[in-house]
Amino acid sequence: MAILEDLRAEVTVKVNGVTAVEYDAPFSTEATEESGGLVLRSQKYIESIDDAEFSIRITAEDRMGWLKAKSRHCYSFDVFVDGLQICLYLMNPSDNPFKIHVKGVEDDRGPGVARLRRFKFGTIMAIEDADDKRVSDDMEKGKSLGLIEVRVSKCIKKGTTSPDAGALEPRDLSIASKAIQGNALSHGMTLQAEGDEIEPGTYYDLKYPANSHVATFKFRYGSKEALKQQLVIPRTPQPSPEPPAQLPPQPTGYDSLSQEEKDRLGRLKYEELQVMRSLQQRDVKLESVIPNREIGAGIKREHGSSPSERSSKMPRGKGRRETVDLTDD
Repeated sequence: MAILEDLRAEVTVKVNGVTAVEYDAPFSTEATEESGGLVLRSQKYIESIDDAEFSIRITAEDRMGWLKAKSRHCYSFDVFVDGLQICLYLMNPSDNPFKIHVKGVEDDRGPGVARLRRFKFGTIMAIEDADDKRVSDDMEKGKSLGLIEVRVSKCIKKGTTSPDAGALEPRDLSIASKAIQGNALSHGMTLQAEGDEIEPGTYYDLKYPANSHVATFKFRYGSKEALKQQLVIPRTPQPSPEPPAQLPPQPTGYDSLSQEEKDRLGRLKYEELQVMRSLQQRDVKLESVIPNREIGAGIKREHGSSPSERSSKMPRGKGRRETVDLTDD
């Protein structure tokens, strides 16, 4: 919402009948010296939508006393869209406070005949194979595309006059892509094909005194993506990549076997236990049946001898003795 306090002027843009959300520009509002006078400049950004209708709402209340000075004093509200002058409305002393809703272009078609062609947002079409002259011309055209502007000035009303001949036509929205590189242009103004019938307005000759310019309200419009490219609105943060799914721990050893393998091992273990039990039972039976034997029980003993005694009998000769002579003779 752009507001000029001294005049208490306020300008807003509606899109499809709803007041557009405004985003701040690098400078949103500033006052500058122009031709010796103080001029308020306000600039905002708004989002445009494909084929949506838009309108400009202006309200004002004179607190500067300009309207009271003379009966022919008034304020002019000059409306431009995409660099084209759309209309000019006067705030007269009898109009304080002032309110106007600019919905489109008044197409005057002769005495007593007029139609209102409503504003709409049209999509800009980029041309890739444009020649150098087309690029140069479109660079100039691109400076004013995507811009709604309202200029407020003090003026003096003189006499009535006739409207300019011919109906206003919007700019061609095809433009060389090289001419708009880095500008993030997405939309321009189009007009309703068949307008609504309205009562024709009255036109005046105006005189602008020195230091007449009071304020300028600007609204740059573009698609949401275009506004993100210009860093007017923050980009949608990219979601953090999800960590890889944690796989459950894989079983090892016995737990890794299939049920069939487990059953087979169980049967083998059971059979092994059965064999061991059978062997243990057989050993017990053998110990109870076979008596213990002493060591050496297989040796024949003589009556009255101990087991450690051995026979000392040696074989004898055949009945004769042998004499050995130990002398040298």
